[in-house]
Amino acid sequence: MSKSGKHVLGAVTLCAAGVIYAVHYQQTWEKAEMHKGVLRDKERIAKNKAQKMRDDNRIDVLRELEDDKRRIIGSASRRGMER
Repeated sequence: MSKSGKHVLGAVTLCAAGVIYAVHYQQTWEKAEMHKGVLRDKERIAKNKAQKMRDDNRIDVLRELEDDKRRIIGSASRRGMER
């Protein structure tokens, strides 16, 4: 093989190795970025679930207050009718 042929082969080999390394690095970076998205989604879902639980608790408290209010008003109106 001629000297220039060896130089061309070496240059092509180095370029190919560089491209392979760059693609591998890019894929690793993209995989890490995509995994961050999964973690953000899990965090968002957990926050939404916690918010829903707080809202459900508020609804329960409001229902209890409404029931108490009805009982108080009902008993006051019955007392007024007895007099």
